[in-house]
Amino acid sequence: MHNVSSLKDPAVLCYARPESCRSRRNSFSLRDYVDESETLNKLVQLGVALWKLEQRPNVGTMLLKLDFETDVVPRLVFLKRIGVENSGLAYILSRNPFILKEDVDHLQSRVNYLVSKKFSPETVASMVTRAPYLLNFSVKRIDNRLAFYQSQLRLNPSTTRDIVARLPRLLCGSLEPVKENLKVCQIELGFKENEIQHIVTRVPNVLSMNKQKLTQTFHYIHNTMKVPHHLIVKFPQ
Repeated sequence: MHNVSSLKDPAVLCYARPESCRSRRNSFSLRDYVDESETLNKLVQLGVALWKLEQRPNVGTMLLKLDFETDVVPRLVFLKRIGVENSGLAYILSRNPFILKEDVDHLQSRVNYLVSKKFSPETVASMVTRAPYLLNFSVKRIDNRLAFYQSQLRLNPSTTRDIVARLPRLLCGSLEPVKENLKVCQIELGFKENEIQHIVTRVPNVLSMNKQKLTQTFHYIHNTMKVPHHLIVKFPQ
């Protein structure tokens, strides 16, 4: 079987075969290497969007150095084993190719942690699919994120799980925008702590929404449509 890791650097390949690589000098495209790389060929067959990946720094070179059987297959088998659907594999890899560099044992330990926190295996599979970077983060970081939401919003473990299961990217992104939105809801928009808690449990997206969009939406509903605070809390959707 062809060993992808033995492929030369793309620039060297172009230099060696100028008649077939003229366009490569001006623009690097992973599509140009699909016939030469078993890894890229298989990823295309899987439905991975190479055009998205090649726009990101160093990702193309990383993929060209991967061996399909050694580097890719074990991660695909792992994702299938935890319940990710076939359609989810391409979605995950198109957005997070770096999962192919993660140690499988580390990936499994993060899944084990989520299950230990009473996320069902089906929920974990769904979370991993919808938040492709989730398993790139350490158990410590994931644990810190869960603790933050539970403490900051004064939620019980069950409600915290529900919010995170519905919006798993809350475990991946920076906490600063979340803290800012919570502050905006209380100080600028005038909601009480228990009202914010109620809103978030109904619409978790409030936590990750763009601050400007959040305030504009509120001002339109409250000031233009004259919807009072208590009705917004009751029907936050």
